[in-house]
Amino acid sequence: MPPATAPAPFPDFHSARGAGEGLALLGALVSLLGMLMANAVMSAGLGLWVLGALVHPDRMRFLARWSAEPALWGLSLLFFSYALGGAYSADAGQFSSKLGVKLPFLLLPYAALALPVLDRRRMRWIWSVLVLAVLASSLVVLVLFAGEWRSQTHLYASGNAMTTPINHIRYSLLVAFSAAVAVWLWRYADGPRLQWRGWRPWRTVRGERTVWALAALFLIGFLHVLAVRSGLLALYLVLAYGFMRWALRGREWRRALPALALVLLAVVLAFRFVPTLQNRIRYARYDLERFAEGEVNPNLSDAKRIGSLHAGWLLLRAHPLLGVGTGDVDDALQPVYAEHYPDLVADQPLPHNQFLFTGAALGAVGLLALCTALLLPWLAPGMARQPLFVAHQLVLLSSMLTEATLETQYGTTLYLVPLLLLLRQRG
Repeated sequence: MPPATAPAPFPDFHSARGAGEGLALLGALVSLLGMLMANAVMSAGLGLWVLGALVHPDRMRFLARWSAEPALWGLSLLFFSYALGGAYSADAGQFSSKLGVKLPFLLLPYAALALPVLDRRRMRWIWSVLVLAVLASSLVVLVLFAGEWRSQTHLYASGNAMTTPINHIRYSLLVAFSAAVAVWLWRYADGPRLQWRGWRPWRTVRGERTVWALAALFLIGFLHVLAVRSGLLALYLVLAYGFMRWALRGREWRRALPALALVLLAVVLAFRFVPTLQNRIRYARYDLERFAEGEVNPNLSDAKRIGSLHAGWLLLRAHPLLGVGTGDVDDALQPVYAEHYPDLVADQPLPHNQFLFTGAALGAVGLLALCTALLLPWLAPGMARQPLFVAHQLVLLSSMLTEATLETQYGTTLYLVPLLLLLRQRG
């Protein structure tokens, strides 16, 4: 029996419904690939996605559907809480800037309803494009690194990193998530049934699984060479979740434990023999020693991070209910740094924790909105049982503990786009 014909990755643009769905799906893809390029590309993708919703013939029904899905309207709460924080913000410029970054939380949950039915085959096309793009970029990074191996390795001794297409911290998070996606593609490999207009990238299930297994292993190894702690923390959390899920399925622990032992051995060997990782550890130890001795140098990343966390906590404690206002965090931090960390006054970093930043800006009201937005997708039917959803959440939540992730366009895109695609998946 010939393999079943898979739905085309893109809907038929000749109808109004097809045009809306096609633009929305194209916008989601452009947004994903834009995370390897520039903010302008991400913005173009988000614009296409919203345009798809606006030209969709069911656009007026989307509001009712949006209001009936807590996972969608919960995300929009974050935008409204930031908008509320503008009522008592003195700095209108900073307020509009920070509210603009949150605009996707208002628009994309609505626009997500314009996406076509995302069955497993169509999702495999989308995720395949992402993983292959990240693989290609990582190969370029490694080639450039190999060309200047000595100088690039030396950068890690001073807290810097190798050249990456975007900020190395954000790039490491994308690579960690892509490694999880590659494992998902391996798990749901469908071989010859994945086709488009007669073109089949895989002839057999075994061939496809081999490709995605190698891709996952390569990206995991690449993260250790890249040696960015945010990406490694995200990766280890995802690996821990994956092994726990595997071991708890029947008697699978008999195979999971030996595999876990091999992974731990590989990690130990990486820490022992990968020079970039070794230099990163040495620099982190030096950084923390300087902080313990009372030196808070803005050029020392960990010292600056710890100082910013303390400053954010002091702001939250001083303004516990409503915070200082969406646009006034920067101004409110200045006297705090001047009193406690004078060396950070010129640099004035934002609190390196999403919860502390939101608490400082919006107090308990904003923290409630943030926690609601983060929690409700977990309560959507079947989401907590989707391994890729859990992996995505672990990557982003680990980042939020060490960065104000959602205060950048990149962090907002990395959080919202995969999440909304997963929320719209059926089957």
